[in-house]
Formats: sequence, C-alpha cells, structure tokens
Amino acid sequence: MLLTNSTHHADGTSHQTYRMEVSRIRILQKHLEPARPLRRLLQVGLQPTIIAASCAQTFLDIVDDEKVIDIEQFCKIVNIQKQKEEIISYTRDFLIAMASCPAAKKKPEFLPDHPIVLPKARAAGYPLSNETSWNVGKAPVPVLMQNPYLQGVKEDILYHFNLGKGTHNLPALFGDVKFVGVGGSAQRMREFIEYIATELGIEDGQSNYPNICAGTDRYAMYKVGPVLSVSHGIGIPSMSTMLHELIKLLHHAQCTDVTIVRIGTSGGLGLEPGTVVVTRQSVDATFLPKFEQLILGKKVVRDTDLDRSLAEELFECSKELGQFETVIGDTMCTLDFYEGQGRLDGAFCLYTEKEKHEYLTKAQEAGVCNIEMESTVFAAMCKLGNLRAAVVCTTLLDRLKRDQVTSSHDVLHDYQQRPQRLVAYYIKKQLKAKARNS
Repeated sequence: MLLTNSTHHADGTSHQTYRMEVSRIRILQKHLEPARPLRRLLQVGLQPTIIAASCAQTFLDIVDDEKVIDIEQFCKIVNIQKQKEEIISYTRDFLIAMASCPAAKKKPEFLPDHPIVLPKARAAGYPLSNETSWNVGKAPVPVLMQNPYLQGVKEDILYHFNLGKGTHNLPALFGDVKFVGVGGSAQRMREFIEYIATELGIEDGQSNYPNICAGTDRYAMYKVGPVLSVSHGIGIPSMSTMLHELIKLLHHAQCTDVTIVRIGTSGGLGLEPGTVVVTRQSVDATFLPKFEQLILGKKVVRDTDLDRSLAEELFECSKELGQFETVIGDTMCTLDFYEGQGRLDGAFCLYTEKEKHEYLTKAQEAGVCNIEMESTVFAAMCKLGNLRAAVVCTTLLDRLKRDQVTSSHDVLHDYQQRPQRLVAYYIKKQLKAKARNS
C-alpha cells in the first residue's frame, strides 16, 4: 500500500513523501513457486526470472528493523535481481542423475493406458504409423538393419540372391511375408514349400515353384503366400552370408512381425534317431551361449538367445501333432563336421576315442541335446535383425554310439520331413488364429 505524507515548509512550499507499508506477515504467508529448469541449456539473451523466495528474503532483510520504506528503497530491492545476468541452468551430470531416478522413469498414475505411453523406449527405426499389425492389438514389429551406410540408398544389391532394391519391387514381391523357413539343402527347402502349399490349401502341391534366386547358384528361394523358404548351405559362413541378404531383403520389403525357423538335421546326444529337438539355447563348442566373430581384426562376442516363447509354442504343436518324439534342449554349434564334433572318421583325428566320449558326455551333462553347425550365428543375427527365431532339427543318429549315419535313404527322408511337418503345423495354426481375429 502506498501512503502520502505532506510536509509544509516556512517558505510556503510543500514536499510529498511516498511510503510503502509492507506487511511482514503477508510476505511470509505468500505461496512461493519453485524455480523451473530451462528446456534447453543455451545461452540466449533472455531476462532472468525473479525468484519469489529470493525477493521476499531481501524484503525481510531490509525491513527487519522498520516497517516503512520509500519508493527509492523499493526500486533498489527490485534492481538487485536485475543485476544478476546468469540464466537458471543445471549441469549435465545433474540432469542425467535426475533422469535415472525411479520417480522419473515411473509412468504417472493419472495418464491413460495407451500405447503412446511406453514402459520403455522403442528401438531406433520403430514405425509410428497406424498400419495394421499382424499381432492384433500390438504395434507391428519391423525387421531392422543396423547400418547407417544403407539408410536412404536407392540401390542395394543382394548379390547372392540375384535381387536388388533398385532392380526389383521388393515390397510388392515380399511385403506379405510373415514366416520364413531356412535349411541347408536347396532340395529340402523346395520340398518344404511344396508341403506348406498343400497344407495351407493355397496352391496345388504339384505345381512348379520357380526358384526366385535362379540367377545364382549359391542359394535357392521359394515363396507361397506369406511363407518364404530359403536354403543357407552348410556351416556358419554360408549361413551368415545368406542372413545378411535375407534381413536386408525383408527390411527393404517393409515386412513386419516376421517369424523365422531353421529347419535342419543334427546329431543327437542320448536321443533315439528321428527325435526332433526344439532348441532352447544355442551354445558354442565350450557350451557357452555366445557367438564369436573377428571383425576388423577384433573379436566380437554376441549372445545367442532365441525366442523362448516360440520354442514353447512349437513344442506344444508337436504334442498336438503327436507323430514323433520331440524334446526341448540346448543345441551345440561347431565350426566343422568332423574334428569340431569329435568324430573319429575324418581325414585327420589327433585325439583318442576316450577323449571323444569324455567331451560328448560333458556336453550332454551341460544340457546339450544335439549338435549342428549354424545355430549360434543364426540366433545372434536374428536377434540383431529383430526377428522372432527358433531352431528345429531332427537327429539322424546318437553321437554317443556312432559317428557315421547308417540309416536307409527312406528312413532318413522321413526323419528330415519331421521338422517340416512341425513348422507347417505351427504356421497353419497361426494363420487360422489370425483369420479368427480379423
């Protein structure tokens, strides 16, 4: 409140003095607002904010002994804040610490439960469009490439497939792919596409399915409906080369919600020949869940996790199918067929039969059910590519008893078809569920 006092002098003049009455009680009871951090820590020419608490304290310091101040004193108090040129800011370490505290990560209880409020961050490149998802009620899961040098390029040659981003309309050719089966043999993958076509009733199983990669002799590729069938050759290098180009193809084709299964053969440990193994975890020759690779002369280690829920679904499908013995267990991946797997019938064998049995027994005790040569790189690369992956292999023999495959051709052919029948049953079941929910 401003008060005016008039003073009359002897010469007849008068002088007016303005006073401001300040209530100390009102100042103390004023609701103070906390300082708010700037959105960007940039030095810009903005007028600093006057902090109410600081201003009030200055008032109290000056009027501690008196209740009345004049205009000049009031202006002096206000100008004290204007003399400060710094901008309210916080250090980087402070902001990082605040972002890491539990309260900052917790979703506010009053917010609606919509997908836009995420419990955790999405991966880079995750689509934000409202396109229809294969998984009803869930956002579509894209196939990821982690290569900045391929972002936005017009041409990307898939040399070993004889395909290219600029030469082929990949979204039109492969955009509807939801399931991919891969296996070592080109003939086996052709049989798989013929079988799946008959099972799904999409086309006549006796139809002529052309090899999409006919322009190259490295790999074979077949497609029917939403199912793609691709051969990968034998061993880690061949599988790795194929997967690089397959993941790029699926990414360029804008495929989402893709499930991929390796369909193959293996040697069992303590299992009857013909037993189908659904891989729980892929391990290396030291029984560890890792894949090691030299990149630019440096050792790079990647984990070999597969989709556990997919493995369980496939195991349940085998129970429903009820045609052959199926187990879930770890799969050991080796670098070659002979010495790497402890065989005694290779061109070279510089270890004893006793050492072989000791090694394979340790593998069995570590949870290994079967041995093959591609699962570690398959698991590692599919995880990087954001693919839901599983490995389903039949066992052709028990490696604890023998090294050479002695079963007849017809028996072996039946063994090799068992993983195909299981995966086809799973795909058919998924498509039926999708049709019911559509």
